[in-house]
Formats: sequence, structure tokens, C-alpha cells
Amino acid sequence: MKTIYGYKALNMDMTHKGIQFKQGETFTNENGFNFFKKFEELFFYTEWNKIRVFKVSTENVLKHRTELDSEVIAKEITILEEVTRDDINYKKLMASGAKKYYDVMLESNENISLENSENRKALVWKISDEKLAFETFKDDESWDVRANLVERLTDEELAFNTFKDDEHGAVRIAVVRKLKDENLIFNTFKNDDDSCVRETVVKNLTDDNLISQFKDDEIPAVREDVVNKLSNEELSFQLFKNDKNIYVRIAVVNKLNDQQLLFDTYSDDKSKFVREELVKKLKQKELLKYFLNDEDKDVRKLANQKLKKI
Repeated sequence: MKTIYGYKALNMDMTHKGIQFKQGETFTNENGFNFFKKFEELFFYTEWNKIRVFKVSTENVLKHRTELDSEVIAKEITILEEVTRDDINYKKLMASGAKKYYDVMLESNENISLENSENRKALVWKISDEKLAFETFKDDESWDVRANLVERLTDEELAFNTFKDDEHGAVRIAVVRKLKDENLIFNTFKNDDDSCVRETVVKNLTDDNLISQFKDDEIPAVREDVVNKLSNEELSFQLFKNDKNIYVRIAVVNKLNDQQLLFDTYSDDKSKFVREELVKKLKQKELLKYFLNDEDKDVRKLANQKLKKI
């Protein structure tokens, strides 16, 4: 029989799926062991720093997984020598596009291509000198690289001054998450053109006075975040009880604990979805019975099911 060679990833203790492997020994499994004939294809599925890689051989192939990759299922494999970093053909890996391998090994490979933004993003974290990382990538054309740089920086002032006006919302979001000064966050980003940035601002504030300033935001998702973030239930209710958006009103229903107040306010809400959410929240029989005559069959059904459980 023809001997086929390949590469198998094992855990750091040389186990895999409960089996303890040993170098130089042969193992048999009726269901088969998988391995890859092409070394680089391992790293589409795993990462170098989490595994050990061993060369393996077999003469008993059960099947090839697909025609598009080099994965092999073999009934019997022999564990040969371990593959180390010194054995790697970097140029071949660069051509293969094995991204997870790059993410771990970038600093060890001086020939790595920086044309790929994924490689640059990984380098942001891999370069040990933070100042060098900043100078290298602060003007990167990829917003994803710049956002990662903001996350990487430990100097909040530098991150703020450099990226607060970045053209891409995701980078500005990274800045908001980086900052600890709530007044600075609010004053800088309260009127940001990107609603996702404003949502992030709300989520990163703890001061109800600042959070409530977004009560009239044109985007319902921002107002919904305000309802969820406010610590004062009564304030949430007063600001948003009549909001035109059903999801904001639903957020109010979920926020409040005063069942009578919720019933008085939303029992006849024009949206069946708000009334459904109210029924889910109510625990008092006399209040739930009201919805047995609701105009919507789903609301009636839900109320009936809820009453049977009480």
C-alpha cells in the first residue's frame, strides 16, 4: 500500500478527543483519525499557540473529506516527528492565506505581507513596542486596523486626541469605549452623526442626567438604550411612556415593576406587541383577565396560558 504523509494537530499534552498519543507509536480507530496532507490547511481550523503539530503517516485511508482540501480520514496513523517553528515554510504559508497562523506568528516572519489588512491588524497587537505600533498604524487606510490600535493603546489622551474625529464610526466607537471621563465622552460625541456612536455613548455613561439628554434622539435604538441604561425607573417612564416607537415602549414595560401603572398605561396600547409584552410582565389575575377579550388572538391566547399557570 502507498504511504501517505500529513500533519495532525494535538493538544499541548498530546491528547485529542480523549486519546493519549505518543510519538513513534501507531494508533487505530474504526471511525478514523483526521489529518491534513498540506500543513498550512491546519490553520484554517486552529491556532498555533493552542496546539502541537506532528507529522503522521498512514497506509490505511478511509476517505478524503472533500476534493477541495487536503483533509484525510485514516483508520490507522503513526505519530512521527513534531513540527517546530524552525521547520515552517513562511512563503508557502503566505500564499495559502492561512489567517489564523498569521495572527499568532507575525513577529516571527519578517517576510509577511502588509498588503493584507488582517495581517496589519494582527501586527497592532504583536508589536511589543506600543509607540512603534502607534507610529506605524495611526494613519492606516483600514478602519479596522485603526480601531484595533485604539483598543491597544494604554494612553487614553493619545487615543482621544488622535482618533476622536476619525472618519469611520467604528474607530470613534473604540475611542468612546476607551475613555473613562464621562463628561468628555458626552461633550465630544453627543451629537455624533453616526447613531451607533451615540448608542455606545449611552451605554458607557452612568450619570442619569447625561443619559437622559438623548431622550429626543431621532433613532429609536438610541432611545431604547436610554430606557435600559437609566437607573431611575420613574424617570424612564415619564420620558418614554408615550414614545412613538413600539420597541421603546416595550423597553419601558420591561423596565418598570409597578404592575398597576403598567396596566393603566399600556393595556390599550395600539400595538399588539406592546400588549403581549405587558401580559408577559403581569402576575395579577384580575389584570390578566382583561386581556381575555383583547382584539388580537395572540394576546388573548397568551393571557389565557398565563392565567392557567397562576
